[in-house]
Amino acid sequence: MLGEREAKVLAAALQIRPADALVSSPMRRAMATAAAFGKSFDVVEGLQEFDFGPEAPDAAIVVAERTDLTIWQPDHGFPGGETLNAFQARVSATVEALVSGYPGGTIVAVTHAGVIDAALRWAYALAPDAAWVTEAVLPNASVTEVEHWPSGRRSGGAPRFTLVHRVGDASHLEPELVTEI
Repeated sequence: MLGEREAKVLAAALQIRPADALVSSPMRRAMATAAAFGKSFDVVEGLQEFDFGPEAPDAAIVVAERTDLTIWQPDHGFPGGETLNAFQARVSATVEALVSGYPGGTIVAVTHAGVIDAALRWAYALAPDAAWVTEAVLPNASVTEVEHWPSGRRSGGAPRFTLVHRVGDASHLEPELVTEI
């Protein structure tokens, strides 16, 4: 299967160290990718993808194909699902908890494109009530690397600092393995 091949190549490319924390979304594909690392991992509910709600089971496809639907304002969402504001607040709280739970450590999170977009918004200190006017290209099994200093990088500098090293890097994948959903 394509996903299994992507996961195997990703696991070989990242070389997780024993001291690194490995966490995963509770969704099946993310957990299968985390398992490919051959290391125990924690399932973190807050890393689950955006909840489109019960009335939009194929909402990701619908949003891409239907130009009459927009979802970019903080209060936008689908019936019974999350709003962008709630999604951003959930992901931001999850990232904060992970950073607090592994101070100074490396956290490898296996998650989804929407969650990574929200985590990047957190990295840039965008509030949950800010409009969603950008997103990143994030192929499956790509790597997004962020370094964070919760108390600032330098004495006398910004009280909180985040450095984004790479976003959606798929250079470890052969061209036939670079896919997006």
